This record gives sequence, structure tokens and C-alpha cells, in this order.
Amino acid sequence: MHGSREEIACVLRVPEPVAEAKLHTATELVDRFPATLAALRVGNLGLPHANILIDATTGIADEVAAAVEARVLPRAANQTAAAYRRSVARAVTRLAPQQAEERHAQARAERNVTPRPLPDGMGGLTAVIPADDLAAVMGVLNRMAKRRLAAGDLRSIGQLRADTLVDRVLARTTTGSAADGSVGRAVAVGVDCGCGAGDGNRGARADHRRAVHAHRRRRPAR
Repeated sequence: MHGSREEIACVLRVPEPVAEAKLHTATELVDRFPATLAALRVGNLGLPHANILIDATTGIADEVAAAVEARVLPRAANQTAAAYRRSVARAVTRLAPQQAEERHAQARAERNVTPRPLPDGMGGLTAVIPADDLAAVMGVLNRMAKRRLAAGDLRSIGQLRADTLVDRVLARTTTGSAADGSVGRAVAVGVDCGCGAGDGNRGARADHRRAVHAHRRRRPAR
């Protein structure tokens, strides 16, 4: 395998890790997913679809992986990569529930937040968290952004989501700069996270106060 990887890397003029990934994909298609390989050959599928199936069935028995392929392949040609990924995930959950749960537990253990620098004095923040938590967080940011828009805030909804996130993390009582160069003052700050579950400490609920923002008075941003 090591020799093959080096040879492929040399022929394709790519780094050895890239060659190894290509070799792994080819081996999986030949050994475990011949129907997907056939669909690739005639142009009914793209390589992203194949990689989605391979990644989702890692560690799953060959016969179960074949059953997943048989379930999702008939509709694959008419699905985008994102839709196909959802179909494969549902099939894996149904046909290999234990493995799916183990994979989720492993993925959850790797949750993290990482920063990255961007040009012009900006930065990006990437959070890897459970999908349910992501939906809840985005729900909160969208609700608060829409309230501020309804109150006359001139920022875009994207800017409001970003500013609200920073406000909540830093416990600020003023929002980020608005499009007109002003800064909105928060009358009351809080979040309704929509969780509803107790945290196990004196039965405290995860409900927070709803944010009520008013932009009746604005002052120039400094």
C-alpha cells in the first residue's frame, strides 16, 4: 500500500496524503460499492456522492454497507450532495443504529471552537457542536436579529446575528456598530434558548430572559 501511494503521488503529482485518499476511495468503490462505481462510470453520479457514502459507512460491516448503498442509490442521481448526505445518514441510522450512535458519540467528543484570522482586521469563528444545539443557537440569533430589525435597526440580519453572538458571549449591554454609524443600547439583555430542560442543579431551567431591545436613542460609535 505504501509503495502504491508513492507511485500514485508521483504519477499524479500530488502530495502522498492526497494520493492515499484517492487510493482509499478507489479501493472502497471496487471492494464494497460496485454499484456506485458503475454509476460513476456512466456519469450518473459525481465523486462527492461516492465519498459521502464511503465516509458514512466507515467501520460498518460490508453487508450492512451494501444495504445502505442499495437503499440510497436509486434516488442518488437526482439528489444534490447535501440531500444525498441526509439520505445516507438516515439509511445508516436505520440499518446500523449502534454504529451510528457510536459515531455520533465520537463526533460529539470532538466538539470545539476555533478561531481563524481574516483580512482587514476581521476574524472567523468556527464552532463544531451537536446539530440540535446548532439549530437552537441559530434560532436564538435569528429571533433576536428579527426583533432588532422590527425595532428599526439599520443593520442587515447577518450583521445583527454576528453582533448578537458577540454581545451574548462578552455580556455586553451595547450592540455592535449599526450601518448608520450608531450603537444601539440594550434595555434588557437575555436569551430564550428554547431548551426547556433542567440542568440538574436545584432544578434550574435552561430558559433565559427574552431579549428586549430598543433603539429609541442612539449615540455615535466611538
